[in-house]
Amino acid sequence: MSSTVILDDVIDRDSLKSLQSYIIKELQIHNQNYNAKWYSLKEDHLFKDICTSFLQLVNSYFDLSSCIGYEFWTHNNTRPTTRHLDKDEHLLEEKGIYSFPLCSIIYYIFVDVNLVGGKLDIEDDILITPKTNRMIIFPPRKHHYVQPFQGQRVSLLINPWNKTLNNST
Repeated sequence: MSSTVILDDVIDRDSLKSLQSYIIKELQIHNQNYNAKWYSLKEDHLFKDICTSFLQLVNSYFDLSSCIGYEFWTHNNTRPTTRHLDKDEHLLEEKGIYSFPLCSIIYYIFVDVNLVGGKLDIEDDILITPKTNRMIIFPPRKHHYVQPFQGQRVSLLINPWNKTLNNST
């Protein structure tokens, strides 16, 4: 499949409350954000269970059979400041070669109901409002951007790859 997929109510209410508590606590302990880091599918880390659960769900919409690992990071009231492509940053920098993940996954673990702005802008004029417990999956090679916002929003980001990345982005 090559279109953007929007899923609401991805996890049940009780699991969401537990996950929100856990993630927000971990973000507070680790200075508000986790920077992008590559993990093999077998590698253990604080968010492995949620990442692998989300990858299993996403496999229903995008073919992840060649996935050997993923990048994971968070945005806790932050956003990328420019329109960009998710890509292997180091390969591009070192050799001028573009390489893309199998897809891009954004999961909104918490969005303040009074949030102003912050829509995800994906090329082809797709604007998506962030919402708690919403997942957005979009194909590779899509420019995207997060509009400026006021209020609180926390998102988990996962890029599954069919190759090992040498460094985090």
